[in-house]
Amino acid sequence: MQKKYLIACLLAAPIHTLSAASTELDQVLVSASQQPQTLQEITADTYIIDQQTLSSKNYTTLIDALREVPGISFTRNGGIGSTTNLFLRGSSNNRTLILLDGVRLNDPASTNGANLASISLANIERIEIIKGAQSGVWGADAAAGVINLISKQSSSNEITVESGAYNTQKAVFNSQFLFGDNQKHKLIVGGERLLSEGFSAQVPAGEDIDQYEADGIAQTNLNAKLDFDLGNQQHLLLSHNHTASKGEYDGFLAPDSLQRFASKTILSSAIWRNRDTEIRLEQSKFRNEQLDSGTPDIVTGMTQSLNFKHQIKDLVLGANHNRNKTESDKYSWNLGANQKLTDSNHSNSLFAVYSHRLANWQFNEAIRWDNYTSFGTEITGKIGAKYHFAEQHNLSANFGTAFNAPSQIQVLNPWGTANPDLAAETSQEFSLSYQWNGLNFSYFNKRVTDLISWQNSQYQNIAGTSKIRGYELGFGNRFGNIDAQLNYTYLKTKDANGNELPRRPRDQVNLDLTWFASSEWDINFNALYIGERSEGNATDYYTVCNLVANYQANSKTRFYLKVDNLFNEYYQVVDGYGVAERSAYLGVNYQF
Repeated sequence: MQKKYLIACLLAAPIHTLSAASTELDQVLVSASQQPQTLQEITADTYIIDQQTLSSKNYTTLIDALREVPGISFTRNGGIGSTTNLFLRGSSNNRTLILLDGVRLNDPASTNGANLASISLANIERIEIIKGAQSGVWGADAAAGVINLISKQSSSNEITVESGAYNTQKAVFNSQFLFGDNQKHKLIVGGERLLSEGFSAQVPAGEDIDQYEADGIAQTNLNAKLDFDLGNQQHLLLSHNHTASKGEYDGFLAPDSLQRFASKTILSSAIWRNRDTEIRLEQSKFRNEQLDSGTPDIVTGMTQSLNFKHQIKDLVLGANHNRNKTESDKYSWNLGANQKLTDSNHSNSLFAVYSHRLANWQFNEAIRWDNYTSFGTEITGKIGAKYHFAEQHNLSANFGTAFNAPSQIQVLNPWGTANPDLAAETSQEFSLSYQWNGLNFSYFNKRVTDLISWQNSQYQNIAGTSKIRGYELGFGNRFGNIDAQLNYTYLKTKDANGNELPRRPRDQVNLDLTWFASSEWDINFNALYIGERSEGNATDYYTVCNLVANYQANSKTRFYLKVDNLFNEYYQVVDGYGVAERSAYLGVNYQF
């Protein structure tokens, strides 16, 4: 029955437009191998959300952008600001390395990796998604892939103001200043303020969301980046990104309860570049506090790293030293009082990445050695080969090994009994991809040994091999003044005990159509269909359609209208948690 909604969405667009504009092949990425490469030179399956897409779609959150990517699904326990998880080809986001300009957003004090709910898109101009095992390049957190957010480098100054459903208000500014001799130094600053009364985080399946109290969010992001041109191809880059959130959520099975949280994410980096050499100092700090627990309920995490990288033609050599620290002050039911826990570890890494071409063949290879004070030594690698039949016609194969070290909070387990014996999980992944103009097909097969899972009130390894496999099929191109893209993802998972991994949809369809009606108007219609999941109930078989219209009033001013859940579909992403009904947002962007 629910599939009729997908058919209705397809019929809502002209039938002759099922294709999409292809990505420019000369775009340069750095996430795949820690060196600048074009799409033609990268063998791994890669997806780019570019500046034009980010501007025209007017996304509110990172997950709004990523949910349209083939092979990515997500869950969210309520509205904006609530606990959010993504699954990249069936692997949860604590197995995906998420970066902001190369600085790690993965929190050692979180069971979920990066706090996706607090990542602002206010100053982001491009998102690079590299799928498949990338531990050979990036280490433990990249077992499923890498998502790198690239901040804005352009010279424009802009202000965006948006208002809409659930009394949501958003204001964004970005500005650039040139200074010094010949204006060779650059300062980029930006910020975002987001307020929303929201809706109830918890709603029993089938019940009206409006009968329960709303859970809101207030979030502020401030960012700054300094680029000092030292001459002779030397640069010193300093950056700081600060996000603070305060929001509400519901207690377990208590839709009308009032629970509040406060969180902070602070990223800082200093980068010195001299031609082919780069030295980076980075620090990521995280703090999460539950405000209505009656006793202190605070968890903090910190990652500090020193990174060295040198490029010799097509070869990149690098070394890393990382320090992770986690502190927890939470109530322990076992002790009947608050328990303060702390843990820290160090890791050292060496890696080499080589990319080269031979006739019509492109090769990417990587090998990495990691030594953790807590988990010992792991050697991982990857190899990829791509054969170019023509400029937009190629066949590629990739194989990689990876490992995922448990986070410190998973070992400490402040909710119950610690598990100091929790081991790193290891994996092997093979993928095969074919691209011909706008047609794309990718098959992936992953085997995970000692999968880390929540069992018996603590995180444990599932002994044996868990399996994840599936494929992505897509077609896209431009027909006249219409861009269109249609993608299908199939996923099959099974842990070592024969159980399906939870919350992953077996079938997913993404449809995206953009009509450039005139030089002033463009209208986008996009739809997401989610098939069966292991949980069942309201999380199965639903289609959500959205509409975005942009009007370029003049060279400086653009107005836009967003309508989410256009047909007011009733569904749930997580059983028992609310989602937005039909909701509209009106905004204006002014550049000067």
